[in-house]
Amino acid sequence: MDRLPNASLGELFRCGSRLLKVLDLGGIPLETIPDEVFKLIHLKYLSLRGTKVKMVPKLIGKLENLETLDLENTYVIELPDEILRLKKLRHLLLFSYKSRSFYIEFRDFHGFKAPSQIGSLQSLQALSKIDVDQRSGCGISIVKELGRLTQLRTLTIKNLRREDGATLLSSIENLSNLRKLFVATTKDDELLDLQSLSPIPPFLQ
Repeated sequence: MDRLPNASLGELFRCGSRLLKVLDLGGIPLETIPDEVFKLIHLKYLSLRGTKVKMVPKLIGKLENLETLDLENTYVIELPDEILRLKKLRHLLLFSYKSRSFYIEFRDFHGFKAPSQIGSLQSLQALSKIDVDQRSGCGISIVKELGRLTQLRTLTIKNLRREDGATLLSSIENLSNLRKLFVATTKDDELLDLQSLSPIPPFLQ
């Protein structure tokens, strides 16, 4: 997958790249996503991993053929509702580091605030790292929405509380394709009771 360290998107357009399906801008010192990106309506893969991008504009809704959106190690912490137009989206990967220390733990990542209707993205197979902090006002409903994502194979959730346990169990029971599940609570001493999960998704590791 070719990176684009020196070429501008304008130059790419002049080369007839509007039919581009794969665009990897990872590691480029971008702070905003250029508007030209949202004209690439045939894109299936878009990576901004390791950039300085802080927000995803509403124009993201134009990329209706997108299957993978990689925003890992960026500064994005929230996605617009327009992301829900991407019905073909299979992989939604998003987190940022709280610190840049050599030793990174699971809790050293910021997750992202998902739209309240995230369950409408029925093609999702990988969702990471979603933040269900109750202070956002929709934590419980987000956990419930996850149960609609029946194609999920990998799921990472942050900032769960003890009282989310029952709702989380109910959602997981619907995820028969789930293979990997990573969860973290808001506090180190807060426990989630997942022992009563039945039936356990058959492929869950």
